[in-house]
Amino acid sequence: MDRRQKVELFEVIRRGYAAGETIQGLSKKHGVHRRMVRQAVGTLFLLNEKRWYEKRPDWSGHGADRADAGL
Repeated sequence: MDRRQKVELFEVIRRGYAAGETIQGLSKKHGVHRRMVRQAVGTLFLLNEKRWYEKRPDWSGHGADRADAGL
């Protein structure tokens, strides 16, 4: 299976999982191992997840200004 076919298969698996199909059902339907279905579904969660560095904590009022000033 070349890269393009795998990408397209992952897209189909993601759509099926989002529609409510089970991992076992998708693996039987597409003739792949359940591990590959889990891998495709795992990338679905990573695509929707916010990155930790996008949410920076607000340190104002916690002494950050004094620490920057060198005490």
